[in-house]
Amino acid sequence: MQRMVRSPARRWLAVAGLIGFGACSSPMPRYVVPPPSSVAAVPSLVRPRAAAPSVDAPAPVSNLAPAPVVVAPTPDVVSVPAISPAVAARFPEPAVSFATPAFEPGRTAFTRNDELRAILHGLVRAGDGSARGTAIDVLPLGSSQRGAPLEALAFTRQADAAPAAASSASAPPAAPARRPAVLIVAGQHGDEPAGTEALVVVAQQLAAGRFDRVLDQIDVFLLPRANPDGAALGQRSAADGSDINRDHLLLATPEAQAQAQLERDIAPIVVLDLHEYAVDSALYVAKFGAVQRFDALLQYATTGNLHPFVTKAA
Repeated sequence: MQRMVRSPARRWLAVAGLIGFGACSSPMPRYVVPPPSSVAAVPSLVRPRAAAPSVDAPAPVSNLAPAPVVVAPTPDVVSVPAISPAVAARFPEPAVSFATPAFEPGRTAFTRNDELRAILHGLVRAGDGSARGTAIDVLPLGSSQRGAPLEALAFTRQADAAPAAASSASAPPAAPARRPAVLIVAGQHGDEPAGTEALVVVAQQLAAGRFDRVLDQIDVFLLPRANPDGAALGQRSAADGSDINRDHLLLATPEAQAQAQLERDIAPIVVLDLHEYAVDSALYVAKFGAVQRFDALLQYATTGNLHPFVTKAA
């Protein structure tokens, strides 16, 4: 997602621009909060798996732990760099209002980890048992390197029962069919908060019934902040300096392990990964003498087995 500046409202596109995702590399203006007094050790979130023999085999995941992170206390404010009036004029305040902490009047910081957790747990409810009764659950995925909860939000319904085949009356009832799942991930890079703010709004609107037509067809899973430590520290990486977005093969970090476990459990048919990029990137301006023109960028994944339709659509 393209990054807005000057205020949370200006730095976030409307929710309709959600699908600007992909691997990004540009840093974002630093926003920081005081770190905790200690750094928690990395817990093991998944069962160790036997690795193939290799002379360069990495250490088992369960033995990995981050180096202590030392961060000087800083005020809980957003540091926003200067921007030219000409660039700012291209991105006026959106003509919408959202009920999230970041959009409170006078607010200059994005939604904190504790605020995000309160929002997620506040949406939890049981379904009514019907095919149209949406249950909302918080899925605990483990903890970050500094002990922050890693949690996803699930919007699920009971799938419509398939026609019963002729069978004896004593046959046990068939297990309910699983519905197709879609997973939306945000905040793998801690200094890219726009996706998280967008998913807060999406979660609220899903709970309010605005997207019931979507929930008629699929179950939706949201991972609003995959890197809570990076968000708290105002940095791209996890607490130990690892780039979570580059750790989906080795799974050396508990954050990547948690995301991998979630994907194994729900087997999504689509995964959207929300990121940001700077509209006024110094590199882009120096190279082209201009700012980037995209409000939202659809970047397809670079995996070898990606369906050709996704590439053509992008």
